[in-house]
Amino acid sequence: MMGNMTVAELLCATAGTPGEIAINWMINQSYDERFKLLERSLDDCYRRLTDARQHNREDVVGEDQLSVQIVNMLQSAGIQAEHDPQVGGHVDILVRGKNGFLWVGEAKIYRGPAYVKGGFLQLSTRYGIAQEGRDRGEIVIYCWQPRAWAALEAWQAHLPQLEFPVKVVEELGDGKLYFRTEHRCPATGITFHVRHIIVPLFFEPLK
Repeated sequence: MMGNMTVAELLCATAGTPGEIAINWMINQSYDERFKLLERSLDDCYRRLTDARQHNREDVVGEDQLSVQIVNMLQSAGIQAEHDPQVGGHVDILVRGKNGFLWVGEAKIYRGPAYVKGGFLQLSTRYGIAQEGRDRGEIVIYCWQPRAWAALEAWQAHLPQLEFPVKVVEELGDGKLYFRTEHRCPATGITFHVRHIIVPLFFEPLK
């Protein structure tokens, strides 16, 4: 009977599904584990956007509409996500959790590395502030151009031109559509961790 299942049995039964993430999100108290669970849930959101790219064309939706879709999917998984709240400014995707947990996501349409830079500076110097349980964020790049991997590679190559040092701690590699960086938060001097991820939305089928 479902009503008599233990938490462990529920986790086993829902393994690899959004349901497993939702259960773990409710019971887990560790900041690190919550960040990992959030990334897993976000990855599922990005895959769903890509799977529906025929409906998420550039002439149909914009940056805000895509970010709202992500927020709605996170909320469906029991995650306290918001779009456009005021936290140092208008944040595209914000996630709150127990004990002061806070994660910020800044979304940008890919219009070249210089345009993505603006989003990274907003995330790094306006929205994100490195404190315990709130020292991670994400640059989410919506890409309607072909070869999204090359676009992300161009953005990574642009990082040395930023106004402050940014260290790549996980390189972009084959089969991955993200890389990771860290830098010193200007406000606290504590390390702030950023995942840079691109969502491929190019859709021009030949048949």
